[in-house]
Amino acid sequence: MNAIDKYLNEHIEGIALRPPLFYNWPYGIRFEISMPWADHAEADNLRQIKERSLTIFTQVFSDTDEMMLVADVSLQQKKQTNLFKKYVKHKAVLRKL
Repeated sequence: MNAIDKYLNEHIEGIALRPPLFYNWPYGIRFEISMPWADHAEADNLRQIKERSLTIFTQVFSDTDEMMLVADVSLQQKKQTNLFKKYVKHKAVLRKL
């Protein structure tokens, strides 16, 4: 059994790993990270989104925490998506994804 299947069996048995996962999960916390009145691409809004996202992330996770990222990617796609390439800066980590 791979790590994803093992984790799913131990922690979220009975919940399908498909959208909308947030609404199918019995627990959830929602954070407003943007300025609701501002255009999404507005520079001040993007700065706030980045700042709030990073603050939440660094408060919740430590450097020693293990993380499992799950992405909803179509299996119909024949070409490699390189989904995380833009965001993961360390090549050794990127190769593991």
